[in-house]
Amino acid sequence: MTLIDDRLDTPRESTSHDGADFATFRARFPLLRDRLYVNVGARGLISEAAHAAGARVLDGHHHFILGKPEREVMRASARTEFARLIGAGADEISITQNVSHGVNWVANGIDWRAGDNIVLGGELEHPNNVFIWLSLARRLGLDVRFAPLLGAGEIDTAGLTALIDARTRAVALASPTLAPGFRADLAAIGAAARAHDALLMVDAVQAAGVLDLDVKTLGIDALATSTSKGLLGVMGLGFLYVSRDWSPRLEPMFAAIANVDQDGSTDDSFNGTRFAFHIDGRRFEAGNTNWCGLAVARVALTELNALGISRIQAHAVGLADRLRDGLDALGFPVLHPTDPAARSHLVTLGALAPTGAASHTLDEPATQRFAEALKAHEVGHSIRRGVLRFGFHAYNNEDDVARLLEIARSIA
Repeated sequence: MTLIDDRLDTPRESTSHDGADFATFRARFPLLRDRLYVNVGARGLISEAAHAAGARVLDGHHHFILGKPEREVMRASARTEFARLIGAGADEISITQNVSHGVNWVANGIDWRAGDNIVLGGELEHPNNVFIWLSLARRLGLDVRFAPLLGAGEIDTAGLTALIDARTRAVALASPTLAPGFRADLAAIGAAARAHDALLMVDAVQAAGVLDLDVKTLGIDALATSTSKGLLGVMGLGFLYVSRDWSPRLEPMFAAIANVDQDGSTDDSFNGTRFAFHIDGRRFEAGNTNWCGLAVARVALTELNALGISRIQAHAVGLADRLRDGLDALGFPVLHPTDPAARSHLVTLGALAPTGAASHTLDEPATQRFAEALKAHEVGHSIRRGVLRFGFHAYNNEDDVARLLEIARSIA
């Protein structure tokens, strides 16, 4: 049995274009009533409805009233909603723990040969999308190639695609990056990977839920994310997308009841020594999931899909652009990509720390003063790779931008 593919039956966008939808959405997050929070790159907020859904699951465990049928409905719904968000089929979605869990399923599943190579999206990749590839390279005799960077830390698309050859088995990168938060040209990279039959693996933890990532249009073969950032969920739960073309080509690194097709046997029975892995998203799952986290994610995904991912992207990136423009006018060292299309909902300023340097400290004086003022005003923000970072989502608004610029003017 395979999971239902409802990609063609469910529209990806909300049919509403009422600007008040964003105000209604914002009202679902109590923290924003008295705090300025622009830090989705580190952690997203949880709506009141999503919080209540997680609490109901916890109560269900406490009173032993949460049965398997209810859990299965929850799981199927979450798959469908995430698939809708990224333009995939529900049968292509696996429920995982986090980004590194998803990346490891894919990386370990490839049929590697000594002399094969992996192309990574530059030295600004998050370590969780680097360590597994380095580990495989050391163990299996593979070549790891880091793409060159442009300017303030933008992936050089031409330089990356030039590294792909007949022995490239995978191209792995984050979009947008942890810092400086620039988007990669995934369509061009995906086309180059397909031309050499290489798998394109995207760490989408900074994009999912905020930016429009239609995996079919962009040519993404595998995508991993956590629910704790733009998907507005909790830590300890994630999603993995693997295309129908690539799924059968990846050998699962775990074997368990969850991902083995038992040909009609019950969950706790053993049906002989011959078995096959599921051919749908269950192929990359093992054991029970984080049911509380899944309940939260299911509601959050429904709320995001009701707004529409294209509208969310336009809203969040628009707010980020206005903050960039305002900080530029005040003379702050804002980081800009050479290609304006690489901008995202993340805004960074300061001086990027070199590889291996302290990541959570600031060396640029104006940025240091700004960070101290933000802390004094209890503004949610991040320091990553030596730069100050802001991240916008659907629950942010123009007032948030105005308040940030007011704080910036006070110390400029």
